[in-house]
Amino acid sequence: MRIAISSVMAALLFASAAQASGHFKRINVHGALDVYPAAINSSGDITGHFDTGKGHDTGFLRSSGGAVAKFAIGTDGTHPAGLNDDDLVTGIVFDSSGDVHGFVRQPDGAATLFDVPRNAGTGTNPIAINAGGAIAGTYLSKHRRSRPFLRTADGAIVKFQPPGRPQISGAGAINDSGMVAGSYIDHHNATHDYLRAADGALTILDVPGAAPATLSVNGLAADGTIAGTYSDAQSVTHGYLIAPGGAVTVIDVPGAANFTVVTGASPNGFVTGYYLDDAFAQHGYLRDPGGTITTFDPPGALNTTPIAVNASGDVTGWYSDGMGDHGFLRTP
Repeated sequence: MRIAISSVMAALLFASAAQASGHFKRINVHGALDVYPAAINSSGDITGHFDTGKGHDTGFLRSSGGAVAKFAIGTDGTHPAGLNDDDLVTGIVFDSSGDVHGFVRQPDGAATLFDVPRNAGTGTNPIAINAGGAIAGTYLSKHRRSRPFLRTADGAIVKFQPPGRPQISGAGAINDSGMVAGSYIDHHNATHDYLRAADGALTILDVPGAAPATLSVNGLAADGTIAGTYSDAQSVTHGYLIAPGGAVTVIDVPGAANFTVVTGASPNGFVTGYYLDDAFAQHGYLRDPGGTITTFDPPGALNTTPIAVNASGDVTGWYSDGMGDHGFLRTP
């Protein structure tokens, strides 16, 4: 099914002066030089990776109480990407040959490596995991083209692709109902989003004014609303939401210098990301389900990169202070 979108609702909402708002905690991992959170669940547990300066990134899982468990699954690096409420973690690992594989880690630390069939070692890249343990991500085909996949909770892998002989395609998010969202470039070089229902039915969605090859999906709400980023013909970068029925909301942080990026969304409609000001400094923002935008920076931040948000509006990501990159947790 294809939905033609006839109008765009611009979300030009006034951001509150919120650099001092919220409560911030720095995420510390013993022995880390830099810390990069990747996902947060509804309990406030956070996963990500850290750099020790020894050439091999290591994964971590931080409980809401602050306890940190480190884990190394790949011989040459572990990069978590997704986390569900049962503390199942998914992401990528690098082996000694430099090949990339997917993994899923259980709460007890047991881990399983996996690859899309007939694509072992060619870049299986899990992106997100839902409450049931299903994983969505992207892999490289035998022709070295990016394609989406779904790994079910029992380990079966389903390969699929949108219609129109796509040049490249990928998955960017999955929700607890099993819907998968992503974007693709068709053979005419036009860019589209898709929403795949749990039964496999595909809905194609377009963002009016999006320049070719600029759509990036980074979140999917419980109701099927897609969150992402695009650039227009004037090279202005915007965030956006697409409802399942096709209505589009453009997200531009007031005061942004033509650059607003969406990096994550919660099941109930919180959206987070970053924007550039007129001095090209990078700041974080949180958009609540009602559309109000709040901007923020952790204390001492020179650049702020929020990555994920949960249903309580808790945001995690990292910031730079001139001495390194540090993980943070911002709560309302």
